[in-house]
Amino acid sequence: MLQDKTGQRLVPLKSDIYQEHLIVKRRSQKEVELFRLRNEITISGNGRQEVPNPIQSFEEVSFDGLISRALNRQGYENPTPIQAQGWPLALSGRNVVGIAGAGSGKKLAYILPAIQHVSAQLPLERGDGPIAVVLVATRETAQEIQKEIFAYSNPCRLRSMCLFGGSYRNIANDLTTTGYEVVVATPWRLLDFLCERRVNLNRCTYLVLDETDVMLTMGFEPQLNRVFERTRPDLQILMWSSTWSPILERLATKNMPRFTQINVGAISPHPGNHDVIQVVEIVKEEEKLNKLKELLTEIYDISDHPGKILVFAERKSCVSTINAFIGSFVPCESIHGDKTQAEREEVLRDFRKGTYNILVATDIASLNIPAVKFVINYDFPCSIESYLQRIERTGLSHTPHSKSFTFLTNLNEKQFRPMLKMLKDAKQPISPDLQRLSTEEDCGNKKRRPFRKWKYRS
Repeated sequence: MLQDKTGQRLVPLKSDIYQEHLIVKRRSQKEVELFRLRNEITISGNGRQEVPNPIQSFEEVSFDGLISRALNRQGYENPTPIQAQGWPLALSGRNVVGIAGAGSGKKLAYILPAIQHVSAQLPLERGDGPIAVVLVATRETAQEIQKEIFAYSNPCRLRSMCLFGGSYRNIANDLTTTGYEVVVATPWRLLDFLCERRVNLNRCTYLVLDETDVMLTMGFEPQLNRVFERTRPDLQILMWSSTWSPILERLATKNMPRFTQINVGAISPHPGNHDVIQVVEIVKEEEKLNKLKELLTEIYDISDHPGKILVFAERKSCVSTINAFIGSFVPCESIHGDKTQAEREEVLRDFRKGTYNILVATDIASLNIPAVKFVINYDFPCSIESYLQRIERTGLSHTPHSKSFTFLTNLNEKQFRPMLKMLKDAKQPISPDLQRLSTEEDCGNKKRRPFRKWKYRS
């Protein structure tokens, strides 16, 4: 009899629900390895033994009829590489770490197995918590994922709910009385509900961490570990990320005794982005507003309708300043943490529709916004990972001829060398000033000198 840490009896779990298609089973090892090589799929981790073969079409995966019909209505032609290998692993009850870039199909890689997993478990009873939980970094991402889950869970008569800061607390009554099989939440909000005993994880057997790299960059590692401490011992865990880093490896090895890691594409902490032209310029802090105006003028000189432009700043006060500055000559809007949830939703909705084409934001807006043509990093973020996330979470890498522009100042001195390496790896143009200052930093590391003013070459 399985029990939790308090000795309470736990409902039995049915984890391995994968039924391998005969065609998939009969494929030779040579065919499987060729498919993985062609799609840049690599398998690692301490659970890589006897990894199920990847599927190559939707007909080869064993989803229930209702899920399959909902998937067919979306009009997808074939599974993406992360889905092709991720679905058999997730349906087999394995712990998974999936590393793939934005737009690779990671969300469906865990959503459809989650619904299949929930459908295979015993029904919820009064007071039971959710069976599947998805943790994400921001409220906007949570709402986006919940909408996608609803498209597949509703035909199966499964209920889903979204928990985030600003959501109504009385919805917790529904969680414990009516019961919801799937919950999407931010880590802080879920912990609030757990501490107040408004929800429990005794029935949670499928836990997803989406955009794990983003959550770790935002400092959520302690909160994620606290969630893990409240879960049952036979929990299936799936972590999804765009990059692989030591902090992600630490989180995975601490909370998953065995896991299988799937990599699609380059295996590197900073793989760069070959699909976006990345322009990095060294400027003085006091010059940034004028440089921004010059840059926007150049963009609008090319076309009166240049496409969506996303400007990132680190502080809310800076966002307001930039918004007022740009708004004096072209329409724009801003989004940051001080705005209400309704205001943020309205701003993002209007930006997606094209009501205005410039949005100034803090990193809270780093989610998938389609057809962004330009990203401007007015302030450089806290790390290279955050820089890459800004580009990838906007969907920028899938917009033809897209560009990112980044302003670096003396405040970002520690990022010169890693930025230079990342740009070289991604075969991007290198600013002579960045090259020179990175070299000077190398010399300074050998014999650290007091801070001196930079000398710019005209």
